[in-house]
Amino acid sequence: MTGPIWQPSELLAANLLETHRNTFKAALAAGTRRNFILPYDFIPSFFLPILYMAIPHTKRPWLYHARWLLLAFIVSFNIQVMTTASSTNIAMSYASGMYAFWAIMHNFALLVWMRPQFEAERVQRRPRHVSAPADSVESSQGDASGSSTTETGSTVKRGGQTEATGALNGHGGSNGALKENGHATTHVKQIAPGANTALYEYYWQSFPENGTFLERLHWSLDLYATFRGAGWNWCVRVIPDPQRPEKPLSGELVRMDTVPLRTAGGYSTYRTVPAFLWSKLGASFLCILSLDFLKIILMRDPYFAYGGGPSEALPAHLAAIPSWLVPFARHALFLWALYVAILLFLSVSDLAGFFVLRYLFPMRGELWQYSSIFGSLSQILDRGLAGFWGIWWHQTFRVPFFGPTGWLLREGYLTPRTLQAKAASMLLAFFQSGLLHGAGTWSSIPKTRVWYPMTFFMLSALGIMVQSATCAFFGTEIARLPRSLRRTGNAVYVFLWLHYTVWPLLEDFTQLGVWLIEPVPLSIFRAMGFGQIENDIWRLDLDTSPFWVRGKYWWQSGYAL
Repeated sequence: MTGPIWQPSELLAANLLETHRNTFKAALAAGTRRNFILPYDFIPSFFLPILYMAIPHTKRPWLYHARWLLLAFIVSFNIQVMTTASSTNIAMSYASGMYAFWAIMHNFALLVWMRPQFEAERVQRRPRHVSAPADSVESSQGDASGSSTTETGSTVKRGGQTEATGALNGHGGSNGALKENGHATTHVKQIAPGANTALYEYYWQSFPENGTFLERLHWSLDLYATFRGAGWNWCVRVIPDPQRPEKPLSGELVRMDTVPLRTAGGYSTYRTVPAFLWSKLGASFLCILSLDFLKIILMRDPYFAYGGGPSEALPAHLAAIPSWLVPFARHALFLWALYVAILLFLSVSDLAGFFVLRYLFPMRGELWQYSSIFGSLSQILDRGLAGFWGIWWHQTFRVPFFGPTGWLLREGYLTPRTLQAKAASMLLAFFQSGLLHGAGTWSSIPKTRVWYPMTFFMLSALGIMVQSATCAFFGTEIARLPRSLRRTGNAVYVFLWLHYTVWPLLEDFTQLGVWLIEPVPLSIFRAMGFGQIENDIWRLDLDTSPFWVRGKYWWQSGYAL
């Protein structure tokens, strides 16, 4: 009598992936699902609001109020995207839902929480008609040799934006606020990297109401084509950016010597083009290697491969460690995968901005518009969980996350710097983050519990409140402890809180089949023979590649992602 045939987890994962794809194809044939189409699914969320924002409405109240009709259409369309659009590409099936909800948040931020035509200004440049002062000359290649006077203990002013303390990136608590307005730093006074003040004069440009349609369209497109708002007066506070205009909407000149090379939160810009390329290309290469390696490692673990239970045999790298360490190792691998995936996407985005978007937006060719993706780890050591979410974590969604609180402050429903404002800012940010990731769950092919992501992010908010309350209650005793001990306590708290609360998000990703994704088109590690079943170096297939589809109407035709 023979025993059961042993099947490696990678083979079972491949079978599960095929099952998910067949499920979507069956739903597609039945008409209950559709492909995510480019550009069709981008038209309501970007093309229409960009055109709307290019039409002056500051003196046309009826047109300004019409934004609610546009917003209603955007919301209804994207709810339809979340519920029906998906893909045989597991990554795209998750991303389509996240994109749809992000589009809703982004348009709420620009159409409701902010008033761009009334308030927004961007940094623009125009040719000089007179010679620039000698100390303002800076090479357009970002050469730092053009630096001038050294200032010790100078101040980086980043004012011009009302916000509740502790709401950076939309994630933060009372002990997690980073205030750079009046925060003393020691730095060298120099022109912003990449800025050429010898040839150009930099000024704050508000909405060109009296300009041509193309000028207004360019301004509107630039407004919608930025995540963190670099070069705008509503830029997130923790990244390098010039001092806000002292007289808003006056077209005043930009002080290009107020752009710090490194902010208090640890976000750095780049002195030279080689430094920028070394950072972004180097990060991209290391992330690709990491994702390739992680794919191999995770597919050897039944839990990541197909949600295997505790009775499943552990892979060699987990079987070699004590059983109580296995959950820690799995959670560490999960967080590492998230970190490198985000770092890769945003690094490539910066490279595309520098090399491609500069032809449409010349300012995107200046180095000071780009900064590191994540902040300094010292923020976690000094501020705990609030520092992790509020400062160190990437700032990509900070503007829409903080938008509701900013609006409540501006309308007088909340008082700045009060406990209520801090709590509202934090809870609204984490709530939106839960909805954002839950939308990805909703659009994915396998069905799971959509409340899993919300559970994780609301537990993060709870963790910040617990730590803040504890630090406030024992403030005197904690202040007497050595700094090294306080930092160790913060690090341990963050590590343990994430470990014990990350399970809903990890469970969600596993049930959705996120780990079945082939993260890189070419696998170096498989070429070296590390695969379980096969070692083909080329990892993409027809189900992960875009293809042309013809819709019922011409505008519904496009590339299915």
